[in-house]
Amino acid sequence: MDEVAPRIRRLKMPPFGPPAWEVSNVYFVGDGEVALIDAGYATPESIDCILSAWRELGAPPIKAILVTHAHLDHIGGLATIERETGAPVWTHRLEAEFFGEMFPQERIDKIIDEGDEVEADGIRLKVLHMPGHTSGHLCFLDELSGSLFTGDLVVGSSFAVIVPPRGDMVEYMASLRRVAAMPLKKILPGHGPPVNDPKAKIEEYITHRILREIQILRELENGPKSIPDMAEEIYADLHPVLRQAGRMQIMAHLLKMETDAQVELISGTGIDALYRSVVGKLPF
Repeated sequence: MDEVAPRIRRLKMPPFGPPAWEVSNVYFVGDGEVALIDAGYATPESIDCILSAWRELGAPPIKAILVTHAHLDHIGGLATIERETGAPVWTHRLEAEFFGEMFPQERIDKIIDEGDEVEADGIRLKVLHMPGHTSGHLCFLDELSGSLFTGDLVVGSSFAVIVPPRGDMVEYMASLRRVAAMPLKKILPGHGPPVNDPKAKIEEYITHRILREIQILRELENGPKSIPDMAEEIYADLHPVLRQAGRMQIMAHLLKMETDAQVELISGTGIDALYRSVVGKLPF
């Protein structure tokens, strides 16, 4: 465990999946009473890592397991950790609904949303609804230390993946711009190391998405193209295990660009869709 801010500890999950995957983090907030942010993977190694760290802290009462979003690399260990520690589970309504579809036998104890506060051992976390990566994605702000737990809105050493329909690029960009306006000192991401220059990281994220849309428009300058064909060009150097994620990124961008009246759907649906540009050749 690394102490990444006063009485806030990051626990990096054990290796899981292909080397190209960046493993998830969980966070312990507080000492005498703690909040646990996310719950890692469903693997025995991940669950044991979290429970061992909790016992190393003296097995303090857990105020709540705060779920940023209901993806399996963040909720996989939830049922076992909840059972072993007696901790309640809190998350956004939309994430609770998705969680219930996957695990109907499990429960969410409390619905939280924008403006709510969670206090553990004197550390007060403000709940922020930051949709985009998923529809009910939550971030948690410790105003005292200026630290934002970003889940998968921002990750430490790569870029977040947006997968429609639960992921929405329009909402995602709005959430990034909201974070850009916040006076943060540190970002504590759901994957990767802490970010000590939040302003630069958010600028990098926004610029990356803008440049990706320019790439897509360039791909369409000479006529319609399918998402797989564009992905072959744009993500030519991507690790094979991540190729499908690359296609999903292009689809997420195209759905936003269609809303922005930059592209038009010609035929097909989902990953097999064919698009054309409606803005013509770029002037640069």
